[in-house]
Amino acid sequence: MSELNTLREKIADIDYNIFKLISERCVLAKEVGNYKIENNIPIRNYQVEDQVIKRSRKLASTFSISRETAENIIKLIIIEAISVQKKLYSENNQSQKIIGKRCLIIGGGGKMGTWLVDFLHSSGHQVKIVDPAITSRTNIFSKIPVSIDEYDIIGIATPIDTIPSILKEIIMKNPKGLIFDIGSIKSSFIDIIAQGVCDS
Repeated sequence: MSELNTLREKIADIDYNIFKLISERCVLAKEVGNYKIENNIPIRNYQVEDQVIKRSRKLASTFSISRETAENIIKLIIIEAISVQKKLYSENNQSQKIIGKRCLIIGGGGKMGTWLVDFLHSSGHQVKIVDPAITSRTNIFSKIPVSIDEYDIIGIATPIDTIPSILKEIIMKNPKGLIFDIGSIKSSFIDIIAQGVCDS
C-alpha cells in the first residue's frame, strides 16, 4: 500500500506542475492580450488557434498520448487564454470609456455566427444574438425583435436558404443600421432591398 501511495504522490506532484504551467501560459496569454489591445488586434485568430491544435497533435505522437486527448486538452487551454484576454479587453474598454457599435447578429449560435460574434466582441462592440437554439443565455432573442432601430449593425449568419426571407423581414422593419450577410447571396440581397425601397 505504501508503494501505491508513493505513486499517487508522484501523480499529485505532476498534477501540480501541470496547473503551474497552465498558469504560466495564462500569464503569457495576458501579455499577448495587452499587445493586441495596444495594436488594435482582435482577440481571436482562428488560423493561430488551428496551428496550436496541429502542434498539439504532433506532440501527442511524440509523448505517446492519443491525438484526441491532446486536442481536447489544448482546446480547453485555448478557451482559458481567450477568457483571460476577453477580461483584459473588457477592463480596457471600461477604463477608456470605449463604446462600440450596437450589433445584432441573426444566427449567432452557428459556426460562422459564433466567429462573427467573437470578432465583434473582441473589437469592443456590443453584441446581441437572435438564435432560437440558445435562448437560455442573456443577450439572446429567440426571434428578430419587433424594433431593431437601436442597432448600428445587423448581421445575418444563417444557412443560405434562409437568408432571403430573413432579409425581407428585416427590411420590412425599416432599420436604421447597416445590414450585411456572410452567405454571399448578393442577388437576393439586391432584389429585396430594391423592393423595400420601392414599397416605402
